[in-house]
Amino acid sequence: MTALVVGTAVALAVGMVWLQEGEVSPGEATTVSVPPPGCRGQACEGGDPQSMACGRDARTLAGWRTRAGAGLEIRFSARCDAAWTRIWQTRVGDRVEITAPGSPPQRAAVADKFDARGYLFTQMVPARQLSALHA
Repeated sequence: MTALVVGTAVALAVGMVWLQEGEVSPGEATTVSVPPPGCRGQACEGGDPQSMACGRDARTLAGWRTRAGAGLEIRFSARCDAAWTRIWQTRVGDRVEITAPGSPPQRAAVADKFDARGYLFTQMVPARQLSALHA
């Protein structure tokens, strides 16, 4: 048992030294590269906000709660220039739709208990006029 504890301590110490060698000193600048989104504007129409990396900078434009407790939000990504809706705390059969001028509506429906447990998203619409988006 003692050999195991000593061996583990030595392994941790070696690991700490190895990690410290790769540290950046306080005076050095680091940059984090954020990959570009998978679409922008019209090219996002009908696309998935998660797989296109549009959710990274998304902000909520408007939100509502139903009497039954379900939540609904219109989400917008400036990087992608696109919007979508998301719903949560829903029940099987609940539906949501987002519309934008000049684009077909995008819809999502709660199909089963798994959809009802988390967030459910519509596909995206181009967000040319934020004030013209409707959910």
